[in-house]
Amino acid sequence: MGDFILDKFYLYFQGFLILQAIFFGAIYTLTRKKEVGYYALYLLLTAIYFFYNAVHTFFGLDDALVFKAAWYWWINVPVIIVFEICYIYFLKSLIEGIVHSHRLNVLFRWTLYGFLLLIPLHLICIGLSIDNSIIFLLSHIWLTAYGLAVVKALFQQRTLFAQLVSVGIIVNILGGTTTIIATLLGQHGVENLLTVSYPIFFLRAGMLVDIFLFQIALLTKWHLQEQQLLKTELESKFILSKVKTKISADLHDDIGSVLSSISLQTEVIKRKLQRHENVDELVQHINESSKEMISRMSDIVWSLRVSHDTMSQLIERVDNYCATHLPDQGISYTLTNLLPEQTFTLQPDTMRELYLIIKEALNNSLKHAACTHIELAFRKEEQTLKIVISDNGQGFDTQKPHRSLGGDGLKNMQLRCEHLMGQLTISSTPGQGTFMEVLLPIKA
Repeated sequence: MGDFILDKFYLYFQGFLILQAIFFGAIYTLTRKKEVGYYALYLLLTAIYFFYNAVHTFFGLDDALVFKAAWYWWINVPVIIVFEICYIYFLKSLIEGIVHSHRLNVLFRWTLYGFLLLIPLHLICIGLSIDNSIIFLLSHIWLTAYGLAVVKALFQQRTLFAQLVSVGIIVNILGGTTTIIATLLGQHGVENLLTVSYPIFFLRAGMLVDIFLFQIALLTKWHLQEQQLLKTELESKFILSKVKTKISADLHDDIGSVLSSISLQTEVIKRKLQRHENVDELVQHINESSKEMISRMSDIVWSLRVSHDTMSQLIERVDNYCATHLPDQGISYTLTNLLPEQTFTLQPDTMRELYLIIKEALNNSLKHAACTHIELAFRKEEQTLKIVISDNGQGFDTQKPHRSLGGDGLKNMQLRCEHLMGQLTISSTPGQGTFMEVLLPIKA
């Protein structure tokens, strides 16, 4: 009776296992999610392993035909190693983005190396005709060690996802451990239905439970990712709304005032022309105001472009500004980019404010410093972006700054930096140039 029940369980479970492998394979073709692909491969290889380890149950053949065959001892251990490697890759992919642990990543690499070392050990056992049961034990120990490390890392999460994955891992470990114990008991004279004929029953039972738990865990993870994407989208819309509001205020207060000033000056020019007075100074002032307004409009358009969100693009914009404005005034410049190649992104508001700080600093050197050379440097120190701008000009007393330097220009730079939660430092001595440093905290 026991044989009949266990045989039926094996048959139904095998069909369920194959269907699950096909199901996860189909899901992978649609989503291309790594965790789904690894789990589908793990289920498929496990189904193959169960097929040739129970040919009597599935095909009505004598199990001895397989267990005594030469090919069985060649492929059995590699199949186990490969599907266990797929399992640890599945766990690693499953918790990516949820658990961040350098120690866990190191343990994963060592576990993978340990599995790969079992293959030459397996070949040595075959060559020397030595019992290779130690390999099964080692592979399970390494799998258990990594699985428990994942459970420990998830313990602090206190979420449904963490609980489902943790229970699934523990059940899988218990199933594998019980199967190994049953096999060893059968080899040492403890003969009963589960130790001799059906030791893999425990592994199957454990897999049945963890398949159910992992399916719910995957759905939970995808739901969390969708919520995170929605949150990110809402935050992006909020930030974009802030940028639009800021630009609207700038258009009204800044550019609007310039246009009003130009309008008033043209009226003055008309009256002066009627009296045949000289208007060259007013025309020159209108010309300069128009150029400044065009420059500000160009800055606004540039900051609105979606693609302009990396430091490399900001540095390119600064370089273009320097190349356009400095040489005509007889000023040379050096721009040093010490940022890593894999640069980080910035929010549109941050990009715009940072550019305006740099531009204001360059304009101060250009108009008031009487300098011949300006140096700019960009570097990343841990989680801080550091920007340095210095010139060899006449400098000024920072305690009693010149009206043109200590007015709205420096004040606006300070306010912009504070808005970005950054730090602005300006040091200058008359006759020794000016040094400005911007420190900005970054997440990347």
